[in-house]
Amino acid sequence: MANTNRLHFDVHPSVVYQLGESLISDTVQALIELIKNCYDADATYAKITINTENNQKVPGAIYPAHNGRIIVEDDGFGMDEKTIKAGWLLISNRTKLTLKQAKRTTPRGRTPLGDKGLGRLGIQRLGENLDIFTKAEEGPTYHLAFSWLDFATAPSLKEVDIRFEKTSQLKKHGTKVVISNLHEIETWRGQQSLKRLEQELSRMISPYNLPI
Repeated sequence: MANTNRLHFDVHPSVVYQLGESLISDTVQALIELIKNCYDADATYAKITINTENNQKVPGAIYPAHNGRIIVEDDGFGMDEKTIKAGWLLISNRTKLTLKQAKRTTPRGRTPLGDKGLGRLGIQRLGENLDIFTKAEEGPTYHLAFSWLDFATAPSLKEVDIRFEKTSQLKKHGTKVVISNLHEIETWRGQQSLKRLEQELSRMISPYNLPI
């Protein structure tokens, strides 16, 4: 007979927010970790747009760009519904770490740079709101959106309000991440942080491994 009164552990949603704070040193590192996801997705390019002036909402996004926005776009393999639910929304999924330990690579022969979900957890260091548009090579485009602020007020992780729907925003496979209402907007108005970002990204890929 099952024990319906069995005790169990649970986690308050604020822990997810705290993980991002503790695992990521600052906003520049948070953006670098997010860009690593583009490389791990076998993207041929990653486009980063940092806008601290124009508050116009991105087409399809549900959150307005109050206090600036950051957009990261790539043409990687994107995510289908299964990957979103069992991968992106599953905290501490160790898929990339498993690939590293098994010395396996992506279809393009890349060893994953990211692990521990730092890219997604670090997003909360960048801004309050998140809109993700993603499309796998086969299947529709999906739109995932939520506010990190809800993690501080929701009574459980299941109560965090997440918008999930099909959309037509992407025509080809890839992912577009839109972060709005930036936390440290002045960081991105200074040349020092942008120079550091440029230097860190230049170290991610050896120029000797690029195709000629």
